[in-house]
Amino acid sequence: MSARQDQDADFIAEALPAFLSEAEEQVEALEALLLRLEDQPDDADLLNALFRCAHTVKGSAGIFGLDAVVAFTHHVETLLQRLREGQLRLTPDLSTLLLRCNDQVRTLVAEAGGQPT
Repeated sequence: MSARQDQDADFIAEALPAFLSEAEEQVEALEALLLRLEDQPDDADLLNALFRCAHTVKGSAGIFGLDAVVAFTHHVETLLQRLREGQLRLTPDLSTLLLRCNDQVRTLVAEAGGQPT
């Protein structure tokens, strides 16, 4: 292994716990925002906050090469973007789907950290 690879591995080993902690906070925020959105489905600020949370998880996961988290969260972002643009309306079924998606993001993040799900 080269010195550069050693440095990269050291960085990942040191920074991954911070990512995992931040990602869990983002997932918790997503859940709370999704529950609020059920009562305020047209609230642009809530939709923007939801999108930012998902985008943060996706971007941070990408830094660590967590491709499963990135790919899945990208699909969540797409749904949220379509809600933001008015291409979709929040229905009870879509709300349930988004909450289940959030649970899956939580599972993927836990698996990335080596935690049992």
